[in-house]
Amino acid sequence: MTSRIARLVAPALVLAIALAGCTPETLSSSPSGSPGSAAGASTGPSASAPTAAGTPRASTEADGSASPAPTVAACSPIELYEPWSPATPIVATLGSSRMRIPVDQGPVEHASGDAVLDDAGRPVAYLVAPDDVWTVVAERFCLHVDYFTALNQVRRNGAATLFAGDTLNLDPYTVTSVGSENGTVFENDPPHPMPPQA
Repeated sequence: MTSRIARLVAPALVLAIALAGCTPETLSSSPSGSPGSAAGASTGPSASAPTAAGTPRASTEADGSASPAPTVAACSPIELYEPWSPATPIVATLGSSRMRIPVDQGPVEHASGDAVLDDAGRPVAYLVAPDDVWTVVAERFCLHVDYFTALNQVRRNGAATLFAGDTLNLDPYTVTSVGSENGTVFENDPPHPMPPQA
């Protein structure tokens, strides 16, 4: 009987130990009215914010020169261009991803370029600044990196290298008409499926 209980408890104990580090980091909120309070970001030295996948991002520098990083809470809830409803049970996707409306969390270190907004105030494109990093730009706009890559796969050859002045697409309806890489516009295969293009 004791060995039977041990065989049942052992896997549960292993699972509990394996998941012990999986809880999200608690971020202290800055006082109301301070620059970091709107996004719910911590502004202390070596503050780190979890990414959408729950892994910590690089810390901001202790000198305070870096802006607070976007947080998962600041990106919630995710808004979709075509949310599911009983009237529209088939939802449009870009590749394998639902079409998300980007939310600009503001300039941060390695994503300090300018957002281009549509008439509704939604970010539809991004102008790359020096030292920008692909994954950090995706985080700034609360987009999963795979979705961000699908948005830009037609007019760019690769996501790994950004050049100051590049235009990055943030709109699923302009995948074939917005974007550039180092002054060049490519014509790569589009993601499938893809919504009608503007």
